[in-house]
Amino acid sequence: MATVVEETAVAARRGRPDRGSAARVKIIAFDTGDTTGIASWNGEKVQSWALPREEAEDFAAHAIPEADQVITEQLVISMATAKKGRQVQDAIEMVGLIRALCRWYKTPLYDKSKPGEVMNFISNEKLKRLDLYVPGPDHENDARRHLVTWLVEHGVWDRSILLKKEETDEGGPHT
Repeated sequence: MATVVEETAVAARRGRPDRGSAARVKIIAFDTGDTTGIASWNGEKVQSWALPREEAEDFAAHAIPEADQVITEQLVISMATAKKGRQVQDAIEMVGLIRALCRWYKTPLYDKSKPGEVMNFISNEKLKRLDLYVPGPDHENDARRHLVTWLVEHGVWDRSILLKKEETDEGGPHT
């Protein structure tokens, strides 16, 4: 695997990952729906995209066989879920595809990421502090939240990076 995810000029202009970038990521997080947020980390750099379902499926099919870890949200089906319509169906089907691809390619899957908990743990403010916030619709940011939460909870990133600078300085409120 390459150490840096590079996009081709054409893919970058379109705001889409090229097939080569999908094959070089280490960890991929999906926030599924009619538009799927995808965030990847290659050991150095976080990248993300918001893709329509069909493009997200293609990305998953090319990226998951090469990934070291895949993260997706935990879907809980309830009466409220049923009222959300097509978007929920797209999310359910996308998670099913991700699970199947991970099983077929023996790629580790973490599908316990709860959207509400991730939103509380990694706020927009924290994403901005980490220089990971992307302006616009939240699809990319939500995928980044799943990714950062997994990286911190599994000890890949130190939890202290989430603290404000003054909380880690000597004499700050947590010393």
